[in-house]
Amino acid sequence: MLKLVLCLVSILMLHGCSLVKSNFQPKGQKLLKIALIADSQFFSKQARPFRPKSLWNSQSSDFITNVTLRTVVQNELSEHSLRELLKNTIENKQPDIILYLGDGANSGCRDELEPLFKVLGEHEFSSTPIFYVLGNHDYLGAGNTSNISTRNMLCTPDVMDDLSKTTLSSNSLSKYSAIKMIHNFNYRSVDKISTLGFEYVDNYSDSLVEACEKNGVVQHGESDCFYAAYLENDFIELFLLDSSNYGNESILYSKVKQAVIEFKDHSFSGISGFISSKQWEWLTNVRKKRAFNRRMVFASHYPPSDIGIFGNNTKSMTVKGGKRGRAIYFNKQHNKMVKPLFSLIKNSSDMPVWLSAHTHVRQPELSGFANILVRNYTAKDRRKVRKFHTFNVGSTTDYDQHTLVIDLHEISATSQAVRLIDESQESTCGDLILRIEKHISANEEKYMPVKTKSSYLSYVGMTTDYRTWEYGDYINAAKNLKNLMTKLELNRLEKSCLIYTAAKNEDDAFSLDK
Repeated sequence: MLKLVLCLVSILMLHGCSLVKSNFQPKGQKLLKIALIADSQFFSKQARPFRPKSLWNSQSSDFITNVTLRTVVQNELSEHSLRELLKNTIENKQPDIILYLGDGANSGCRDELEPLFKVLGEHEFSSTPIFYVLGNHDYLGAGNTSNISTRNMLCTPDVMDDLSKTTLSSNSLSKYSAIKMIHNFNYRSVDKISTLGFEYVDNYSDSLVEACEKNGVVQHGESDCFYAAYLENDFIELFLLDSSNYGNESILYSKVKQAVIEFKDHSFSGISGFISSKQWEWLTNVRKKRAFNRRMVFASHYPPSDIGIFGNNTKSMTVKGGKRGRAIYFNKQHNKMVKPLFSLIKNSSDMPVWLSAHTHVRQPELSGFANILVRNYTAKDRRKVRKFHTFNVGSTTDYDQHTLVIDLHEISATSQAVRLIDESQESTCGDLILRIEKHISANEEKYMPVKTKSSYLSYVGMTTDYRTWEYGDYINAAKNLKNLMTKLELNRLEKSCLIYTAAKNEDDAFSLDK
C-alpha cells in the first residue's frame, strides 16, 4: 500500500505543464526583462540525511521521486551553484527584475532559508531587485508534511523530546515565520523597482499571525493564511501568488483525498498546489484598475496544472493536451474558485503570462512557450476560453541547473535559459572528472571510508551510492569533498563542474530506476 501511495505521489509531484520550445517571435515594444530562479532547496546543516523514520526523507522515497535526497556534492555546493547562476544571469542578461519562485529551503528549516536570503542579498547582486515567491518546501517538512514532530526531526534531529512533539523548534519555520522572512526580504527591493515606475504592496500584517496560527496551533493555517503581493506600473500588472495556500477548500480538489486521510500524520499537502478564493479576492481588491489594458503576469511556485483550481480533480474537470498546450475545462462547482481569476483577466486584450517552477524541469530548452486554455462555465457563456503564455523554470541544484530569462513584450513573450554549464564547458568538466578519479586512485588511503563505492567518485559524494549509506558515510564524504577541493585548488568553474556532474549522475540513475 505504501509503495502504491508513493508512486501516486511521485506522479503528482513531478507532473507539470507540457512545455515546448518557443518559436514565438517577439511582437511589440519590450516592456520588461524578468529572470526566473527556483528550487535551490538548501539542506539544513543540523539535519541528518537518510534518516528513514520520515516517509519523506528516506532512501525508499528517493527511489520514487528523486528529489527527496541528493548527492553530497549537490547539498554541499548548492550555495555555489545559486551564486554562479545569479552572477551569470545578471552579467550576461541584465534582467530588470529577478523572481525567485520558491523552494529555496528543503524542509522549512531556518538554517536553510536564512543562508538562501544571504546569498540573494549579497552586494554583487544588490543592484537588481529580487522578489521571492513562497514554495511548499519553504515551510513544510520535505515539502509535504506539517506534522510538528516530523518537522522537528527534519530540522533539529538532535533535540527530540516530549516538547518537540507539540511545539516547533527554533530551527523549524512555521508558515508565518517563513512569510515574515520573505516579506522583510522583498521590501528591500521596493525602492529599486520604483525606478521602473512600479508600486508594490503585499498582504503582510499583524493580523496574519492569527490567520496562520489560530489559537496558537502552528500547522498550515486556514485559507486566509497566505502571502501574496501585487506590483504595477503603467504597462504591467505582476501578481505574486502563494500556490501552497492550503485550507478547507483545497481538500475538496485533491486527487489523493483518501491518501491524506489514511496517512494524515505525514500530511500530503505538498504533492499539489492550491490558491484559495480568499487570496484571489485580496488580489482583486488591492488591484489598481486603469483606463487602459496592461500586460498581466502571474507568478507562482506551482505550475497552473498542479494548482487545485486548475485541475486536481479529474471528476470535476476535463484535461486535453496537445502541441498547443493544455486545455482545462471546469464544471460549475469550481466557479467559486475561478470567478475571481476571471474577474482579473476578463478585460485583458492581451494573453496573460504565467511564470512557475516546482517541476525541476531537466532540459532548459524545454522551458519555453505553451498555452493553457481555460473555459469558464457561466450561465450566460459556456464557451468562454482564455489562454495563458506559461514559462516554467527548473532547479539551481538539480540537473540541468539553469535560470530562465523572459523578455516581456506588449503582445508576446520569449525566453532564454542560462545554464550553469553550457555545451562549450562540458569537455572541461569531463577532463576534471578524469583528473579527480586519477587523484583519488593514487591517494585512496588518505580519504575517509564510505559504505558503498561504485567508483572513486563515491568517496566525495558524487554518485547515488548515498542511497545505501548511513549518516556517518555522508559526513565522511562531505569531509572528503572539502579535502579534495583544497588539494586540487578547484576554481569556480571546476566547482560548478562538480555539482553539474553529481546532479547528472543522480538524474541518470533515476532514469534507470524508472
